[in-house]
Amino acid sequence: MDSSLIPGPLLKKIKDYYPHHPDLMKDLSVGAIWEYHIRGPTLEGYERIVFHLKKLADGRLELGVGPAPETPDLILYFTEEAIMELISSSPDAVTYYANYSRIMKEGSGTRDLDYKVNKSKMPLWRLGYREWAKRYSFMDQVGEKELR
Repeated sequence: MDSSLIPGPLLKKIKDYYPHHPDLMKDLSVGAIWEYHIRGPTLEGYERIVFHLKKLADGRLELGVGPAPETPDLILYFTEEAIMELISSSPDAVTYYANYSRIMKEGSGTRDLDYKVNKSKMPLWRLGYREWAKRYSFMDQVGEKELR
């Protein structure tokens, strides 16, 4: 990965992408919040950027730099290379999640990602995660059992 992208230019790319793609949180209730950890060069590497994404309204997301101010629903971990691969072409949500799934299955080393479901199933259901997981074909990865 081009080290000139870290962290200023990479953070700019992140800010230019995530808040402008509200379909990433389609089906989720207002207040849904995710925390992202960008590490390098591997997931076991050092933390480069931490940011959070919160659904403020249908069609409106807010990105904040630093840890989430409240307990996030999901904690997402990306290598620098994986996040760049996901957002560089500014894909729509369907393409983003298809690529996310592909990297999850094939990723290794410097191109990898992971996640942690951070709340129990009932609060997540109330926030719309079951519908979100079905829409973007995550029931197999996130697991029916995790969201049921």
